[in-house]
Amino acid sequence: MSQPREIGADEYVSQYGSRLTGEPVFWDHLKPADIDGLSAIIGQVTPAEGRRRVRGPRSGPPTRDDGIRYALVADLEKEGFRVTDTGWPGNTKHVSISYPGEWDDTVAGKFNKCFGAPLWHEEAKQGGPP
Repeated sequence: MSQPREIGADEYVSQYGSRLTGEPVFWDHLKPADIDGLSAIIGQVTPAEGRRRVRGPRSGPPTRDDGIRYALVADLEKEGFRVTDTGWPGNTKHVSISYPGEWDDTVAGKFNKCFGAPLWHEEAKQGGPP
């Protein structure tokens, strides 16, 4: 396994989300399994790549309900978050976003403020960013 690398303030992270239930869902609170922080992907990836990295290579093809949103690492750091390389062989682009205090609704609001509007799979297929 490779050594974790320092993530630059000028880099982006991508967070995968879904609107399968009707409303867009991007995790902004820690789940019990989140011991290192919330998961994200280093770089600006497409919704299809986000789905594959989060749900696994056997998750099937992406759908219109797969989305991705981006944040600049500098914006996260300015709000007090730490972005750490936690890649592993199954997802070498994995990062964890942590916060030094209690992750409450106020922190979730700061977290969400760092991200732009989601890009959905059908928009990416039509030539939207990235």
